Amino acid sequence: MTQTRLDLAFPISLLSRFATNLSAAYMGAAKRVLRYLKYTRDLGITYNGHTEHGAFRGYLDADWARDIKTQSLTSAYVFFLFSAPIT
Repeated sequence: MTQTRLDLAFPISLLSRFATNLSAAYMGAAKRVLRYLKYTRDLGITYNGHTEHGAFRGYLDADWARDIKTQSLTSAYVFFLFSAPIT
């Protein structure tokens, strides 16, 4: 999932926490993930080699002090190869 279906990384990791004792709510969430897989199986990322921004680029966003008590860092990033996300 982390190499080919990044869109499923969070829901599957969340559901895996309750794999030994699933409630009805989590079973419903698991069924939604399976339905999502069914209807998106033909979608994919295309690397065509044509881009106006160069072959490789990345973006980063960080918030250094959103939580005033802990002042912990929250960050996110995305990198593109030929206009398609790779991480």
